[in-house]
Amino acid sequence: MKIKHGICYDFDSLYQLFELIETLSVIPLRMFAREVLMDKPLMTAFVNIPASKRHHHSFPGGLLMHSLECALMTQQTVGSLIDVSIKEKEVAVTAALFHDVGKVKTLGSTQHTSTGRLIDHEQFTLMLLADPLNTLQEYWKEGAETLQYLLTWTEKQGVCRFVSGNAIKMTDRLSTSASLRNMAFKDKPDYFHFAELSIGSNKHYLNRLN
Repeated sequence: MKIKHGICYDFDSLYQLFELIETLSVIPLRMFAREVLMDKPLMTAFVNIPASKRHHHSFPGGLLMHSLECALMTQQTVGSLIDVSIKEKEVAVTAALFHDVGKVKTLGSTQHTSTGRLIDHEQFTLMLLADPLNTLQEYWKEGAETLQYLLTWTEKQGVCRFVSGNAIKMTDRLSTSASLRNMAFKDKPDYFHFAELSIGSNKHYLNRLN
């Protein structure tokens, strides 16, 4: 991890980000992801800010790390689904990678923005990705519509219309849980199998096997 001029870059994660995007075999989708990377203000925030203020991945660069974990785990999960097309799998991976992109509007380096105190980050996702989505719409209409659906679908809406969408929610929870466990056991010796983590007024109780 390197901090320069107030911007925190995790170069290992950055390399993984570029590498993941270049593995996308569906050309319009790869071009979409590249166009997102070309948005300098968006990407500067994306690689800099934490994923949360006090919860999971609450450190500079945490949003990038969490997003990559979700994308890579989604890639592994949907990769085992025989009856799901390569196109749908890669759209799911892309959705997982950018599912929290709206946080660049709601989180600063150390605290919520004034906007973030009023509006949930999910409401900014499609707005921030509007131009790349419009380009994707021109070259691959079905892919653009599927990506928008996966970026905005919530479990409150009922069963996801694309089976791959379930992988995104699952990996999001798994990445979050792993981060909380790391926080809980950070200063504990290896023989500790139980830890308590307090976040605000909430307490989390976590176990591990060594």
